[in-house]
Amino acid sequence: MNSIRGKISINIVLICLAVFNRLHVVAQDSTCQAYAATDNDQLLRKTFVPACLLAGSMATWHYRKDFRDLRNKYMPGFCHHYDDYLQYAPAALVFSLKTAGVRGKYNTKRTVVSYVLSSFIMAGLTNSLKYTSRVERPDGSARNSFPSGHTANAFMNASFLDHEYGNRSLGYSVFGYTAATITAMTRQFNNRHWVPDILAGAAIGMLSAELGNYLAGKICKKDRKRTCCVLL
Repeated sequence: MNSIRGKISINIVLICLAVFNRLHVVAQDSTCQAYAATDNDQLLRKTFVPACLLAGSMATWHYRKDFRDLRNKYMPGFCHHYDDYLQYAPAALVFSLKTAGVRGKYNTKRTVVSYVLSSFIMAGLTNSLKYTSRVERPDGSARNSFPSGHTANAFMNASFLDHEYGNRSLGYSVFGYTAATITAMTRQFNNRHWVPDILAGAAIGMLSAELGNYLAGKICKKDRKRTCCVLL
């Protein structure tokens, strides 16, 4: 049991470090420092956290049943469904702020294009893996456990909020990723997913949002981009 708890602690630390790095990047962007990052720097910054999460998914695969045993021992009756709604909270906040007239980084057209593209990419990747890997859920209800669709959607929405309003206030990014993390944890506590499922889902969600945002920029390249310095 001590070895299992040790592995849990190590993975929690890795996840916390990854999230801290992501928020640190947001904080750096919000200072509007005038330096030009190379393409390699940008790629590293945007893929570091998803890479850590994917590595965590692989590292915990062998111990996934140990995590389930801990869940069954300490919270066997846990059954809540707020994760079905919480996963959409970051995206709902974006469109609520837009409706209220709070200026984000991009105009409404580009924001909508980015969200639609990110959603299609996330859904395509998630469902393709679900129905090819055929991993049985912890509760034995179906064979479409890997990766977690709720988690992928939640982290895609959190990254979407980060892209649109993260430069305006770090609080928006903290809210989005907190909601996504709670969604992911609830999926495991509800015995609907293994720990590797939610880690991989988080990585897919973040990568989908990055790719969707990139493609939206190409499609809407004539749209005027607002810089964080203008917002300040």
